[in-house]
Amino acid sequence: MKTDALTNPIIKAATEALQNGDRKSWSALFEPDAELYDDGSPRSLKEFTRYALGHERFTSIDRVENKSP
Repeated sequence: MKTDALTNPIIKAATEALQNGDRKSWSALFEPDAELYDDGSPRSLKEFTRYALGHERFTSIDRVENKSP
C-alpha cells in the first residue's frame, strides 16, 4: 500500500510501522498512557500492539483529512 498521501510524518511513520509489523517503531510513536480507539471503540494499545501488529494491515487509504482543533 502506498503512503504518499500521508503528509504528517508521525501518521506516516505509524502507518508504515503497522504495515511492516514493526512493534519497536510503532511503540516508540506513542506516549505510555496513549488511548487507542478501534472503529470508535476504546481498545488497549498494549493488547493491540501485541496481537495485531504483524497480522493487521491497511488495504487502502480512502481519504486523508486534517481536522486540527
